[in-house]
Amino acid sequence: MRFMMIVKCTTDSEAGRPPDPRLMAATHESAKELVQAGVMVFTGALAPTRAGVRIQVGDGQLTQIDGPFAEATELVGGFAIFEVASKEEAIQYGRRYMAMHQEVMGPTYHGQLEIRQILGPEDFAPRP
Repeated sequence: MRFMMIVKCTTDSEAGRPPDPRLMAATHESAKELVQAGVMVFTGALAPTRAGVRIQVGDGQLTQIDGPFAEATELVGGFAIFEVASKEEAIQYGRRYMAMHQEVMGPTYHGQLEIRQILGPEDFAPRP
């Protein structure tokens, strides 16, 4: 089963400030181990929304909206794709990742990770 770990923006990441070097080192080491173990398939960070564009459709119109966008806590700042046996295993990895943030940054750190299963064509095929 594949799951996407969606890391929400912080006010610092949305402002374009680089992450704490200690956190970057810990994240890099964790990612290296997870890729070598065959669990993490791909990962990436996203540029602040001021560099982004949204394209909306509605009422017969296509509209382009240039960033920055709304509230930073609701925006995606990064992601990782995991190949694991179950949702429970994905949750364990997610908890481990966020615990690492808290350990490195201290008890005042605030962050959020969302875990969503990636569905493929087989999940939408008609059942016999």
